[in-house]
Amino acid sequence: MLGIAKGSARVKFGGSQGLVVALKAGDAVAIPAGIGHCLIEGEDLVVVGAYPEGQDWDLCRAAESDRAKALENIPWVPLPRLDPVFGPAGPVLARWGD
Repeated sequence: MLGIAKGSARVKFGGSQGLVVALKAGDAVAIPAGIGHCLIEGEDLVVVGAYPEGQDWDLCRAAESDRAKALENIPWVPLPRLDPVFGPAGPVLARWGD
């Protein structure tokens, strides 16, 4: 989960051919396991990041060895207990895995 606390940014999601999204203060983005993300540009930017309860970061780069590790680990990432913004009935749980 990324929350934009201050400023604005353009972030690419999904690798080198991914989608670039404009974000501003107040925006929140749930990033499923295995989806790459990269800051393209930011202005006066403060970002808050969080992981579901019991989870920790697992930074993988674009190296082939990291890709193999990521593909092995992604299926083991559990569904979050609740949507980090909207709670138990939020869209993250309904859309997870789409």
